[in-house]
Amino acid sequence: MQNSLFLAAAFLYAVCALLPSRLGAVISGVTAGAWALHGVALGMDVMVPGRLRVGFAIMLSSALWVSVAAYWLENRNFALDGMRRLVMPFAFVAALLPLLFPGTLTPLAGKSPAFGWHIAVAVLAYSTLTIAAFHAVLMALQEARLHTRTAGGGRFGAALDQLPALLTMEKLLFRVIWIGFVLLSLTVLSGFVFSEQVFGRPLLLDHKSVFALLSWALFAALLAGRKWQGWRGKTALRFTLAGFATLALAYVGSRFVLEVVLHRGVY
Repeated sequence: MQNSLFLAAAFLYAVCALLPSRLGAVISGVTAGAWALHGVALGMDVMVPGRLRVGFAIMLSSALWVSVAAYWLENRNFALDGMRRLVMPFAFVAALLPLLFPGTLTPLAGKSPAFGWHIAVAVLAYSTLTIAAFHAVLMALQEARLHTRTAGGGRFGAALDQLPALLTMEKLLFRVIWIGFVLLSLTVLSGFVFSEQVFGRPLLLDHKSVFALLSWALFAALLAGRKWQGWRGKTALRFTLAGFATLALAYVGSRFVLEVVLHRGVY
């Protein structure tokens, strides 16, 4: 059944991406419907009695599911229709990924309850910083449009013109980054301090851990630079995208290599 729900959610995400901006109420309703279907499908797919399904497709799909919710909520307070043009196509793909790459089922017998919490916090951290990456791309496009001063640009150009001022967008960006950084810190801390309880083995300083630490360091440097040096504009956007790309390599990239390239389980 969850396969049908994933397909239905993907269809509604595609419809939402194509609807004209003037249909705000319809867009909001379609987004909520797609998000609800996507969430039910994820719940049915991930939570199997006595087991937990993990994998790069599930994690990426979950991240976009949270991103859609964040867009929907933020769009009620700010005009962020431009973000819809970015988020919905990715959400469409993410809703289909679990059908193509189902991941692996990990038995929960013998595992600490901390294992589930670690996975949940990691997904939330990745999801929140995914939103920050979308936000940073949107700001870069908005700034480029302001500098070129070109008219037109179709529906996407019109959506960019309706965004809040860059200063407001920047405040929103750093609010999201702070939340994501706290969640990422908890993820890294739980992985390092409670590795034996979470994974059932001592901590291994593998590529996943190294990339996660590097991502944490980039976001920490960005927030410190913002506070002490007043970093903003292109510097902030570059650090945000670099931190997100590094995190993607740690959590999604490593699982993609294990599952698709090496045909091995995640844990």
